[in-house]
Amino acid sequence: MEKLEDYKEDIDKKIKSGFFGSNDIISSYSEIGLDRGELEKYVKETAKQHAATVQVSANLLSLKKVFDELSAEGYITLHKAGYTSSDAYDMIDDVLAETNFKPYGYILYNEQDLNRCLDDGELTLSFGAFRDTEQTQSNGKNKVETGAYFKSKLEAEGFIVDWDGSPDRKITILDFDFKNYFDGEDWYYTRSLGILNKKAV
Repeated sequence: MEKLEDYKEDIDKKIKSGFFGSNDIISSYSEIGLDRGELEKYVKETAKQHAATVQVSANLLSLKKVFDELSAEGYITLHKAGYTSSDAYDMIDDVLAETNFKPYGYILYNEQDLNRCLDDGELTLSFGAFRDTEQTQSNGKNKVETGAYFKSKLEAEGFIVDWDGSPDRKITILDFDFKNYFDGEDWYYTRSLGILNKKAV
């Protein structure tokens, strides 16, 4: 049987993200063979203590504001974009399949990006610009111009942004204080999807 001790660091990061409820974490990790009783006790106690001692950071609230504004402008913005880059692109496809608006591009971070941020305080963001297709449209900006626009939006909120203008390099927010706790708020792709669909009306 797998040992809980070997997974505590990963579980702690999921709790700190504020993107996962205790039941979801318990269900996920019990599937890999952890003792459910021991797992449930640890997750619920840790999540309760975390929620009692942490407030959502100003940085995360500002990023949420920027992402919501960009969604209202017609971009896909994803906070909880799966675990890997591949997962994130699958999630973009989910949005494209469900939205009534043809988006112009995207900006996102996945769980790997978030975990690195919790370790070193730097949040990396993937981004892109769309062309005219059946599901997407161009607003006249290429990828570099789209990245520059995203950078300017982030800097306007007071973020220190590291990006050299290369279309192949991610945008990085420096000194990002990521603090959050799970309270049921929608951080999933449905958040951006809902805002995009309002734009389509």
